[in-house]
Amino acid sequence: MTKLPLRRTQLITPTGVGAVTVDKEGTSLVTAGLDYWFRRPGQNDPPEAELAEFKIREWRLERQLGVDHFRMPPDMRRPRRGGAEVVNANLQIPFLRFPSWFVCPHCHTMSQENAWERDKVLCRTCKAHGFDKRRMFQVQIAAICEHGHLLDFPFREWAHSSVSPQCSGTLTLRVNGPSFADQIVACTCGISRSLSGILDAERIGDDDLRYETVLTTKLTGDAERQFSCPGERAWFGKDAPRQACGQHVRGALTSATNTYFPDVRSAIFLPQGTGSSVSPELMQALDAPGPAARIGAWKDVNESAPGTVTVDIAYKTLSTAFPLLVSRHGQAALRTALEVIFGSVAPSTSAHLDQPATEDETMRFDEYQILRTQRKDRDLVVRQAEMSDYGTWQSVFSRIGLVHSLRETRVLAGFTRGVGHHRTSLTFRRNLLWREPPSPETTWLPAVEVYGEGLYLELNPERLAVWETSAPAVARLRALQQRHEVVMARTGREGAVVSPRLLLVHTLAHLLINRLTFECGYPAASLRERLYVSERPGSEMAALLIYTSSGDSAGTLGGLVRMGDPDRLVPLLEAAVREAEWCSNDPVCMELGAMDGQGQNGMNLAACHSCSLVPETSCELFNALLDRGVVVGTVTEPGTGFLSEVLGQSGRGGDQRGE
Repeated sequence: MTKLPLRRTQLITPTGVGAVTVDKEGTSLVTAGLDYWFRRPGQNDPPEAELAEFKIREWRLERQLGVDHFRMPPDMRRPRRGGAEVVNANLQIPFLRFPSWFVCPHCHTMSQENAWERDKVLCRTCKAHGFDKRRMFQVQIAAICEHGHLLDFPFREWAHSSVSPQCSGTLTLRVNGPSFADQIVACTCGISRSLSGILDAERIGDDDLRYETVLTTKLTGDAERQFSCPGERAWFGKDAPRQACGQHVRGALTSATNTYFPDVRSAIFLPQGTGSSVSPELMQALDAPGPAARIGAWKDVNESAPGTVTVDIAYKTLSTAFPLLVSRHGQAALRTALEVIFGSVAPSTSAHLDQPATEDETMRFDEYQILRTQRKDRDLVVRQAEMSDYGTWQSVFSRIGLVHSLRETRVLAGFTRGVGHHRTSLTFRRNLLWREPPSPETTWLPAVEVYGEGLYLELNPERLAVWETSAPAVARLRALQQRHEVVMARTGREGAVVSPRLLLVHTLAHLLINRLTFECGYPAASLRERLYVSERPGSEMAALLIYTSSGDSAGTLGGLVRMGDPDRLVPLLEAAVREAEWCSNDPVCMELGAMDGQGQNGMNLAACHSCSLVPETSCELFNALLDRGVVVGTVTEPGTGFLSEVLGQSGRGGDQRGE
């Protein structure tokens, strides 16, 4: 193990369980599994009572992910001088050295070392020739499969072209040039082979769901004895039990982006009872310090001994200690609220893990309904703006919400490798984090809570309905929709439904983020978008939330909310839309969008780094499904844009900010 200072949020992404990182000394490391978290070196695990301070409750995500609770990664605490006790001192999250293959830059000898060691590796071959302190360095090549497994590159098997080589000779690795074809692995038995093609993979036919890799098919040259994935999980060490796999494996550079794709789920805090018949006022009353302290204690008791505290016991105690709850809200309402609260404690069964895509849509719809109302909860404060103050823009937006305070929970639910598509089930990805599959009653996942503020903008539904069914808007997206369907069918993914509404809301969010960086001082990477888009009857949505969040419980400085004031937001909207009319890469940017699209798989129309893209940490759709044309129109079809009429009212063309 080695010491590596990290922020808590980094242990969710990008340095979560199973991710490869590098410390300040250049040692490549992999983050250990959850079984090894919250341990002290050489000591017993701390009791659950002490770890309670790290617990995070997010009732909606608990139900969706089928876990009992979440835990925040531990902070590093040192014991006080004089031996004074410090609760949860010296809690660490271990890292393992990976890859375990080392090579000497002097004699080119390779050796495989213990992943749990932290000492520098010295070359024993050089030492035998009188050079005592020649250091060996890790190779930067590993092997991965798309199910998330990670293993050392099979140098011995590759060199001998055998799945089970009998030779145990010493290996050497010589680098004669910049390509893998110039890197030769050899054995003292006299056999050698270049690493040419170890990263290559090809689809079988036109199906992205089936592909073959050079490492699997050509390690032996024998189709009947292929080298398939052994199910090794390097983040638990060599002695960890392997999972049955058998997938194709490919070589990968440890620093490559395809070695780790985290599955991060997030939710904005909503009061318990959202979506039920319980009134928000009652849930807020139960969140007051007095009732909340008792309810929190009962939850802890139920976690250690399920069923100890029933709704009847909780109701009798609360109605006696706080009679105003009954007199103001009624007996039935109080009992229903307690059923909701205690029902959210019980973990979901495994049957709920692999939810259809509508599960996320349901969670978003709950947030959408809350954000479009006036709220003042402990961790969610929303003030609805007066639309008459926004002039022309009141015909564009039906609601503008100033979110003074919000709390977001981000959870690492698993990961995959290779292509980045979540082809495995949520249950499988979650179990990758554990050495052995945990029981539902004790399952937890790592998470962080971040606090922030935001701007909520909801498009006018009447204006949107007319525009998104217009012939120019429908025609502009036809080619993009076809490309998207082909990509989704090839990769087996279920992506967002491509519609004029989605591209409009998504692109508008990006334009505002880029403009806000100039107006309120936040860097683009600290702003995030949250899209609320659906055309499903009964849950129609067309809104966006731009928010900033930080790990500090003090929240934010309020700069983003102030931008929602009419005298600031109106100029910001006008400037963002004006800038979208012309990109510094035009006419190329606009023409490429109309031809074959831009970006990965052509999933963007008129959108590039000079006009519409933002940092990937800020975007929910990985900078795909963007188009300035649906916002401001095109040169040949100005009426295509949703805001074309607004631009026409103030005069199209030119930058008007200086006037």
